[in-house]
Amino acid sequence: MTQSAVDRAAMAQAAQDIDASANVIKGLQTRLDGAKTALRANWEGNASMAFEQVFARFNEDFSRVLRALEGMHQSLVQTKITYDAKEEMSQQAVNKVQALLNGTT
Repeated sequence: MTQSAVDRAAMAQAAQDIDASANVIKGLQTRLDGAKTALRANWEGNASMAFEQVFARFNEDFSRVLRALEGMHQSLVQTKITYDAKEEMSQQAVNKVQALLNGTT
């Protein structure tokens, strides 16, 4: 039988780190979009349109990374909540058995 240990503090820290990383990426995405808007303000022609198309694809990839990070964050948070609840239920069951063995119920 294999046994695994779960470090709930590490799980919570990982969720916070992922959330912080996602926020940094969102900030970068916003700054890049602002820079693109400023650049395109006075730029016309085929090259401008080609740049817009490439930037749109790049921005889609950026958004895909953000969604993945947000999904990982949600999964970690939910896993910790589930684990904590199951751990609490297990502890309550152990306490009941101990009480029965000690004759205190």
